[in-house]
Amino acid sequence: MSFTITHVRDYPGPHIALQVVELAVENLTDITLLAVPPSNLMYEVYRHAIGVEIGVYVEHIGQTGDIKVGMVQATDEAGALIGFLIYLPVNGCPDACGVTYMAVSGRHRRQGIARAMVNEMLALFPSLASVRMLRSWGGVCDMSMDGSPIIAKGPLPGMYLNCGWCYGGFKATP
Repeated sequence: MSFTITHVRDYPGPHIALQVVELAVENLTDITLLAVPPSNLMYEVYRHAIGVEIGVYVEHIGQTGDIKVGMVQATDEAGALIGFLIYLPVNGCPDACGVTYMAVSGRHRRQGIARAMVNEMLALFPSLASVRMLRSWGGVCDMSMDGSPIIAKGPLPGMYLNCGWCYGGFKATP
């Protein structure tokens, strides 16, 4: 199996953007902090949320402004997306970034694709090559645009929304 690794410098267009979102949604359980299984009653909500979040990141690739986003993609011989790595450069520190999401299609794992995508990113941030990982996590972080939590009645009888807390709030406590 051969694959091509490409650093995406601008919005890749709706076709690739859709493939990135679909790959993320297909691999929800693998790339989220909560490892949400399909049996979870909130599974479909998480699938929607991860798709929306990653879609926003992809729309911002190559744009200037507050949110700077970079992406490395892996494609197969036919040009289909088989992996992606989304990273966020650190404002004010050109030698640093954080990996936000990475996924490789289930049938293409264990072939060096993830490692190749990380190496492509490290080529842009060589000072990170010697960094050792202390901890990692992945997942949906429900943050409202203004950072204020949302507690409200939901669209269904007896349903209430409790979201937008970001890293804080009582949902983050044991």
